[in-house]
Amino acid sequence: MNARAETQPAGDVASCSEERARRASLVRRASAYVRARVRAEGLFDRLFALTLAFAACLAFGAFRHATLPLDDAYIHMAYGKHLHWGSWLSFHGDQPDTGSSSWAWTLLCAASEKLGLHTPTVLLLCGIFALAWILHLTIAFGRHVLPESLVGRRLWPYAGALLVAANGNVLWLTLSGMEAIPTVAVVMAFVHRLQARRVIDGRLALFGLLMLWLRVETVVWLAGVPLLMLVSRRRPRGRLGWALVPLAGLALQLGYHLALAGSLLPTSSAAKGATFVPTSPSPSAALDFLYRVDRDYLDNFLEGWQLELRVLAPAALVLGCAVAYRLLRRRGAGLGDAQLATAGLLGGALVQTLAYVLTFRTAYHHLRYFAPLLVLCSALVVPLTALALHVAWSTLRGATTRRGAPARTLLLGAPVAWLAGHALCLELLGVGTWAGIYASNCAQLAAVHTATASWLGAHASELRHPSVASFDIGVLRYVSGLGSVDLGGVLDPNVLRFRQARDNAGLVAEARPSIYVSLDNGFDRLPRRDPKGRFTLERLATFAFPEYADPVPPHSKRMEVFLVNHCGEPRRVRSAVGDGLGFEPSEPRPDAEWEGTSFEGESGGAASGLETRGAEGADFLTSYHPDARDAATGVWRGPWLDVSASHLRFLVAGGHDPERLRVELVDDGEAVVAAWTGYGHDSFIEVVQPLGDLAGRRVRLVVRDDATSDWGHISIDGARQFDWTDAPAVACPGSTPARPGPAPLARPLPRRRRAG
Repeated sequence: MNARAETQPAGDVASCSEERARRASLVRRASAYVRARVRAEGLFDRLFALTLAFAACLAFGAFRHATLPLDDAYIHMAYGKHLHWGSWLSFHGDQPDTGSSSWAWTLLCAASEKLGLHTPTVLLLCGIFALAWILHLTIAFGRHVLPESLVGRRLWPYAGALLVAANGNVLWLTLSGMEAIPTVAVVMAFVHRLQARRVIDGRLALFGLLMLWLRVETVVWLAGVPLLMLVSRRRPRGRLGWALVPLAGLALQLGYHLALAGSLLPTSSAAKGATFVPTSPSPSAALDFLYRVDRDYLDNFLEGWQLELRVLAPAALVLGCAVAYRLLRRRGAGLGDAQLATAGLLGGALVQTLAYVLTFRTAYHHLRYFAPLLVLCSALVVPLTALALHVAWSTLRGATTRRGAPARTLLLGAPVAWLAGHALCLELLGVGTWAGIYASNCAQLAAVHTATASWLGAHASELRHPSVASFDIGVLRYVSGLGSVDLGGVLDPNVLRFRQARDNAGLVAEARPSIYVSLDNGFDRLPRRDPKGRFTLERLATFAFPEYADPVPPHSKRMEVFLVNHCGEPRRVRSAVGDGLGFEPSEPRPDAEWEGTSFEGESGGAASGLETRGAEGADFLTSYHPDARDAATGVWRGPWLDVSASHLRFLVAGGHDPERLRVELVDDGEAVVAAWTGYGHDSFIEVVQPLGDLAGRRVRLVVRDDATSDWGHISIDGARQFDWTDAPAVACPGSTPARPGPAPLARPLPRRRRAG
């Protein structure tokens, strides 16, 4: 082979080299053409935005959890699952209600349910694609407003997109299953298309309609941006008839609410105003509330928009001074593209935020669900800061075409790069915190809301009235399939008069649900017995989550399920049966034993110095040592109890550690029937365990503490067996109320003996 190569003519070798060179040249030219087309059509920007959105969301925890992080997302899903056109947009299926606050999102859920798709996955994908759209619009905005002479002009837009994708709260909103991020995407598309092309066409009309049917508050942008364009003498072209499309959609939505609920915004203004807000007409009180919320809550989560506002404020000041100087020198008039986009996006977000705060005196709902400020600050901070410094320099020092301009521009670009890098680093530091919050929210919804709804669905056949009264009604309605009585007033217009009077008891008495679900948030508390004698409550079960975290102040660590015994109907009540365990001091008993240091001394927790809530008496059993505290370890084995009832209940509190902190139910064969741990709090919650399979046998409780770190203790109290029994009906108002007899007391547990 080498011999043939040596005898090959030189001309052939030269022709082969020329052919290879020609092919390489064709490849280079084709590659350059493709790159040029990609840049010209924005394909690279779209691919970059899509890749960045999916990468950020997957790293954040998308698709790792079985639920969405918000019960509110399931309200839309329940609308889609139980949509009933005969009663307009009915959540209940057979009676009118106030209708969904987001028509477009509800119709998306309805289409997903109709096609048999997994709706939570569909909503997650919609959120991620909406974030990708926002990232692409962020890049497009930078391309549009940054001057050609700016150093690194091609890179600044990508820095803005990275800043958006690094915001943990933005990612949380993206994966929340809510319409927040899609709404912001449509708003940005509306503003960008109108100020860039200045044409009113069918696409713009569709954007406007979609904005309003996602969130009606976006009317701020629908009216504000065209008004700004008229003021700046940049009148849009096109047919004004297209502008009637979103206006007609707005009129239809507001007319629907007004006709059905008597309020233009029943799901927002009326319901939330009646539920959450101690109203005050004073704007200063509202701003003071916002300030306190900011100090107590927002700073704890490193929300990037706070930093971005502080970066944006000097940039806006510099840009405003430069514009004012130009106007005074008669070098220009009106708003340019950059100023128009800034006023249209950020100005609208600020107006909406201020209106929300002044109306509801609260900030976290705005920040949690649909806050455009979070996204728009991230999207604008990099290009606007760069533009402000560039315009200021060119205004005060002359045109950038003069000698030394690149050096001056580079000098000004350095602080911009530092500001953007600083914001990016701080946001990256907060992503881990927000990812933990997202995972905790999803786990909480699965462990509390979904577990409660599944339990209710399994017991639906036992209910006289198949409906549930609750403050959070999304998951309960979607998973259990039972009807809902919405204590928050978001869905049923009849609820508003009760909410405004803070009369939950009257609502339950009128709606007559079989089940009342209480959240530990203070909004929906009911007395165990209605003061007017219309119903009584009997606890059925408690569902608790161990480590609840939320981007709003924690308010729902557990859900308590009660059976509602309405007046005039037979009641089901608990009746204590057989042996139980109390933990008040008394005489020693030989059948309780302990080992280790955790349970030394008295059985009561009062002497330990532990602050608790919800204990049944002065004392309770705890592994928290008065001296060693959480470092103490040990095992406590309770006395044997003969199973003579259908259920066992007891109270538990303390740290969450399933491996090292446990309360075990052990049968007479020393097999562990069930085990529980605490939930990271020293307020007692009730545990109910069925005993039907253990009838005629013996069981006992065993408390194990092998944990030595913080929260390395566990506490129990008030163990007793009970059966459900029928009792006389509660007398209705106007007759003498029936007084239930006293429940049998649990047998107290005296002092214990040490094992061995």
